[in-house]
Amino acid sequence: MEQDIIRIKEKIIDGNDQPYVISIVGGGGIGKTTLAEQLYNHEDVADHFACRVWIRASQKYDKRGILRYMLQRVAKEETSKQRHHDFLKENRYLIVLDGIEAIEDWDALKEAFPEAKNGSKILLTSGCPEVAKHADPEGYIHKLRLLSDEESWEILTAPQNRGSIHPDVAEFGEKIVKISNGLPLTILNSKGVLSTAKGNTVSDVLGSAKRLLGELTSSLDKSKTPWSDVMDPVPPDELGLKKFLDYFALFPQDFEIPTRRLISLWVAEELVKQIDDTPPETVAEKFLNDLINRNLVIVVKMRSDGRAQRVRVPNVLRQRLLNCAHSNLGVNLVNASTPSATARMYRFVDHCEPNDTQLDQIYADKKPSWESYKNLLSFCSFDFGKGDGPGEMIGNFLFRGIAQNCFQSLLILDLERVYKPKLPEELDELVKLRYLGLRWTYLDTIPKSVGKLRCLQTIDVKHTYISTFPSSIWKMRGLRHLYLNESRLGRFDHQPSSRSVKNLQSLWGLFVDKDSPVKDGLDKFTCLTKLGLVFQLSVHQQDALLRWIEKLHLLKSLRLRSKNEMGKTGPFCSTLSFKNNKDLTDLYLLGSLEKLLEQNAFPPNLISLILSVSGLKEDPMPTLGSLPKLRFLKLSNSYTGKCMACSSRCFPELRVLKIWNMEELGTWSVEVGAMPKLKELEIRSCRKLKKLPDELKRITTLRDFKLSDMPEECTKGDNWVEMVRIVDWNVGE
Repeated sequence: MEQDIIRIKEKIIDGNDQPYVISIVGGGGIGKTTLAEQLYNHEDVADHFACRVWIRASQKYDKRGILRYMLQRVAKEETSKQRHHDFLKENRYLIVLDGIEAIEDWDALKEAFPEAKNGSKILLTSGCPEVAKHADPEGYIHKLRLLSDEESWEILTAPQNRGSIHPDVAEFGEKIVKISNGLPLTILNSKGVLSTAKGNTVSDVLGSAKRLLGELTSSLDKSKTPWSDVMDPVPPDELGLKKFLDYFALFPQDFEIPTRRLISLWVAEELVKQIDDTPPETVAEKFLNDLINRNLVIVVKMRSDGRAQRVRVPNVLRQRLLNCAHSNLGVNLVNASTPSATARMYRFVDHCEPNDTQLDQIYADKKPSWESYKNLLSFCSFDFGKGDGPGEMIGNFLFRGIAQNCFQSLLILDLERVYKPKLPEELDELVKLRYLGLRWTYLDTIPKSVGKLRCLQTIDVKHTYISTFPSSIWKMRGLRHLYLNESRLGRFDHQPSSRSVKNLQSLWGLFVDKDSPVKDGLDKFTCLTKLGLVFQLSVHQQDALLRWIEKLHLLKSLRLRSKNEMGKTGPFCSTLSFKNNKDLTDLYLLGSLEKLLEQNAFPPNLISLILSVSGLKEDPMPTLGSLPKLRFLKLSNSYTGKCMACSSRCFPELRVLKIWNMEELGTWSVEVGAMPKLKELEIRSCRKLKKLPDELKRITTLRDFKLSDMPEECTKGDNWVEMVRIVDWNVGE
């Protein structure tokens, strides 16, 4: 909320005539009124205006009464409407209209406020963006958003040391974060409940946290929230968002959904399609951002470039979506009520929750009503149980269904994190399958028939042990996302033809060696936005590969790992350059560098950089510190020198810095003004670093400072433990 206050206050007291109306917009309970009150009572605001008036409106209010109230507050006496106008014209004023929810209400009041052209302002709060736009088409609209889980935790625990929070207390803190559903006001009111300061024992804190959790559960069920009117009554779906919001009912409660997974599922089901030259993934991300901006979806974790990495829906909203899941999605949730035997089912989801009523359809030998599965579009399992049981039973269910000529309309088979599902050899009977999700299944084999699934758009076998894969995957013309497991199974030795993959966007875990064709091979893939390669190439053999990468103008994320013939870390060539990859924001280089790239050889819009096992002999900080947009930097065993220096004004946008395994580093100096926006710092296994830079104490934005496997001398005598922004200590562990 501090950043919200700063941003809006600048608009209020800038002295300009425009914007005249400043609006705070957001759903009920998100903190619009609280924010407006803090602005209204702010010392800078009070000093700037000759008069201030606060008006609370409701759906049924007396307009004459409000006008009379304004006259009394402004002129300090009963007076005429004309006198009211004259006073406001002669003096710079701030009027707060709290809770204007209809355009007619604004129209009824606007005549009372003359545009004095003297820097006067109207601050309006509303749950309706259309009211704000109507009030002043050129005005400033500040949309309040839900907090991410990370932001909620940061507020809830500040200014404590995270290491001082008892594990049992932390567990209740995480529950409070979940149940607060990103509502800033709820988190702000809960701040301090985890503190063991002022003589509170762990038992005292646990008792307070339990009481608060119960109160929050009760109050949020009854209170007005941003989701109160989402499902009852169902609002008009002018923006086409409802089908995307409904989709979240497919995921279990509190499940953190990776956005790459969600977007690929939407594309597979054709909830979105390509618009002109804009790929469907980009269109899908726009709809997801619309849901986030409307506070219907919570961002659990953000990428370094500010995009959502994992999301979830608030539990209150999810329950409403769940109640309508069968009618809105044609979905049969295993833990939902059983539909009639003749009911058509389009999506079958196993949440593996207690009191499931339909587990027999998967986990027993009872014969399901296969007729209801004839039109099934997707099958998803969230059974993450240990052992071979769940995987074998799911495989048996698929085998029996295929034998009954079911699943021929199936578009999605999503078994991510199900342990070793037993896939039937007849997998090619799923002739329309577009999405095959097997990430984190630890499978070691996959049916050869998968190569016959010519409609596949996404194949994800990342984090598995699959050692062979049919080469026919390169003939799947519709393939858009291929995630392999960085073993030799992903070795590229195919010569693409006119019937090969055309629109591949994600290629991850591919293995390239001297026999892999680049010319008339890899260089046919020109639409890649995400690329991860492991290569076993000499320095001279890397030239063709790097020239191809330079031509990938749509590339946003790149991970390169160099191996030598022994399978250990290999070198990168000295001509490494990414200056032409203007959209590249995330870069990970794992391999030795004879010399760090020059500043102009880095991508111009680089935001996240990881250098691992680089073996640099010269201090990398002068060059890296000059990268203007860098927000995340991790250096792991990447520098062999003894001294490192961060000069003034270096790293102007850096938020996260991780320094790992620099075994020779003994001195680190930081000048005043360096890293002015740093929020998180982690130093690990730098055992010769005996003293931390004093200037770190003066970085006011630093929230999370973690040391692990470090000498105890590095913090002695400098009062580092009293530095309230340090939230996690693991010294000498």
